[in-house]
Amino acid sequence: MAPDMKTACHCLLWLLLATAARAFDLTAYPLAGEIVLGTVQAEVRPALSRKIKAAQSGRLRLLPAAFAREAQPSGTLWAEFEPDRLALEREAIDLARQLFLAREAPTLRYDQARARAELTDQLAELERQAAMLQRILDEPELAELYLAEGGARDRDEAGLRRTLEQLTRQAGLARSLLAFTGTARQEWLETRALELKLRQQEIELARREQDSRLTLPFAAEIILLATPPEDDDGWRVDAGAELALLQDFSRLHVRINLRQPEWRLVPPGQLELRLATGAFGRTLRATHLHRRTEEVFGREELACYFVIEAESTAVARPLTGGRIQAMLTATLPEKARLVPKLDLVLAHPAAFRELGWAGGMERLAPGARVLLVGETHVAIAP
Repeated sequence: MAPDMKTACHCLLWLLLATAARAFDLTAYPLAGEIVLGTVQAEVRPALSRKIKAAQSGRLRLLPAAFAREAQPSGTLWAEFEPDRLALEREAIDLARQLFLAREAPTLRYDQARARAELTDQLAELERQAAMLQRILDEPELAELYLAEGGARDRDEAGLRRTLEQLTRQAGLARSLLAFTGTARQEWLETRALELKLRQQEIELARREQDSRLTLPFAAEIILLATPPEDDDGWRVDAGAELALLQDFSRLHVRINLRQPEWRLVPPGQLELRLATGAFGRTLRATHLHRRTEEVFGREELACYFVIEAESTAVARPLTGGRIQAMLTATLPEKARLVPKLDLVLAHPAAFRELGWAGGMERLAPGARVLLVGETHVAIAP
């Protein structure tokens, strides 16, 4: 193309762009209160879902609630580990407590009284022998006579004094024991020790009973993850085995990944999801619930959760268990004009190419503000 022809084309192009810029009229576009941010992959899930694993090995007896097709109330007992064995353990501990009250406690008091009587006699004998030796040592004539007897163990005065010291120490120890043996304090301490041992056994059994009784932590439907045997002998399972999946379908949540950085800047309360059910052309709405960082395949992702309106739960339930297309929308902070991106680019290509949506809009229509940029439109407030 000749230079003159190129120059003419460039001039014509700039003339057309200038004319388009002057012809752009923001008021020609409709006012709206929301904008479509984009189409996302969504997962519809029960509000609560928990996989139950066996905490112990043994035979598991399934109760009728485990086979019910409808949701069961929170706290419902649906399975038990070896209830017959635990019932025997409970009966044994109950009998042990009865024996404690009827025999152990009285026997303990009797043994303490007998030990006190024996200790009293021993103390009296030690005191008698010590008094006798003391008298011998105090009266030289008796000491001389005592030492002259062939049966004397210690044949000198020093030996007598050593024996007296030994008897005195033994008598002191006996008095210390007598101050405790057979007293109300000893009875309380030893009785309490037996009671605590019995109580510990009861607590351990209660813990095993609690672990063996599988109840629903929330109202849920029970889905068994394995086929139990048809006989009444119980279902033999190993610790860690997956038993059931508990799901609460009274509310449904929708999960999406907020991969676009600009979406993360939108205040959470302004976000909303639209889901097409395919049933009578109905579209479901899901309002923002919360967002959190989750690890998916070793990589962290920002997940955003929405909750489906309660009255739409039954219609939305068939959407659970897979991925569906959803439309992410945002409520605008104020009414704004929704202008197609294509119209803006055609109105001033250079401005939007160089300055982006906000800068290009300021050049195209000074004073206008870009509120949000959607998938195909830009929300502009005059």
